[in-house]
Amino acid sequence: DITPSAARNALAKFQGFAMRFRMQAATYTYVHIGKTGSMENVKKNVYFAAAEQCTNMANMLKYLAKEKFGD
Repeated sequence: DITPSAARNALAKFQGFAMRFRMQAATYTYVHIGKTGSMENVKKNVYFAAAEQCTNMANMLKYLAKEKFGD
């Protein structure tokens, strides 16, 4: 079980991680542009995937907070 305050803290952290990963992905999309298969392209894809997973985790925590704690 997770307390409401721990859920809110985790939610904020995951949203922060998602934002950071999106910014890193944007850097590799617009500044460090690489061809398909290059290390820059791989990093860009990893950052986009990590941002998506962190966003999904944050959304799940929001849902749990509403369902379990009534916030």
